[in-house]
Amino acid sequence: MKKAKTKMAKSYNNLWQKMVDPDNIEDAIYRAAKGKRKKAAMIAALADVSATVCRIKGMLERDEWRPPEVRRGRVFADGIARKKRIIVEPDFDEQIIHHLLIDHIIQPIFQPGFFEWSCGSIPGRGQEAMAKHIMKKVAQGGKALKWCAVLDIKKCFQTISTAEIYRAIARKIRDRKVLNIVRLILDANKIELPDGEVLTGGVPIGLFTSPWFVNIALTRNDHAVKDCVEVYVRYIDDMLFIHTNRRELKKTVNEVARRIGRMDMRLKLTAAIFRFGRGGTAKVRFTGFHFTHARLSIRDKVFIRSRRLGANIRRKLAKHIRVTAYDAERLISYGGRFRAFGSYAAFPRCILCGINFALMRRKVAMRNQKERRLAA
Repeated sequence: MKKAKTKMAKSYNNLWQKMVDPDNIEDAIYRAAKGKRKKAAMIAALADVSATVCRIKGMLERDEWRPPEVRRGRVFADGIARKKRIIVEPDFDEQIIHHLLIDHIIQPIFQPGFFEWSCGSIPGRGQEAMAKHIMKKVAQGGKALKWCAVLDIKKCFQTISTAEIYRAIARKIRDRKVLNIVRLILDANKIELPDGEVLTGGVPIGLFTSPWFVNIALTRNDHAVKDCVEVYVRYIDDMLFIHTNRRELKKTVNEVARRIGRMDMRLKLTAAIFRFGRGGTAKVRFTGFHFTHARLSIRDKVFIRSRRLGANIRRKLAKHIRVTAYDAERLISYGGRFRAFGSYAAFPRCILCGINFALMRRKVAMRNQKERRLAA
């Protein structure tokens, strides 16, 4: 009896030419400079783009580029909850290398294989699309979808196994020079804090490569559990499961905990499986929104944050302080989120309160036009 042939995953070689292609390097320079054009390193690099392209190409071809052995980190209080995160800031050359690797090598190869509803840091997969998908599935499932679990990986970026990330990438990429760049980036994960403490392990927050590496490492887990429940979505390190059967849902949650444990990670808290809907939890809170069987709405923390932004812009306008395009872009983004989450009527009453929204949009449009002219 003949043995069935095992289907091998497609692998890629001869990718180095994409890394040293002058057009790709120039594209990476403009991508890395987006939103940072006032920094001295950006101004110097963009003053003579051709020279910058030749310099980056030469460093790669001579195998001279190396990331810093120890990065300087700072503690950043993020969001309404003022959650402390340790972030780093790479230099401009490193950002160019990161964009070269991700935009021209990693993304075209790995993104098609990502689970459809793994969202966050992936183009076209934001919270709004994810929220609409959840509501659609909940509406289709009706009252039978009554068991829910929300999981959060504790310090995902700091604890994830770099060896697991490298193995996941090496399963598809065989080009040794490209894998060497991946290894250099993964090994450069020592962070020195202002008090002198040095942290090691994981992938630093602040690098363009880090969320992509996390998504690559968690893809196998996504495909292993996606068919075990009725609804499954993941937003970076947050996972939502909704199912009709509590026992099966508990098995799936235990399987997820086991799989992420093999990557040196663990769940933030003991996973709680709770009843969703009538007779149980009225609302499910997940990332930037909460929902019931009948309604999707914006989360209270996001609402407070948007109110603070509106108040800050009004204060600047009253004191004749220039409102930046970044502030305007954030306000427009909140408007889109309010619309997507069924709370748009509250946006003009509670957030805008006299702010000229058309003027905010013009500011962003003028900034984008200026960047396109400089890129041309």
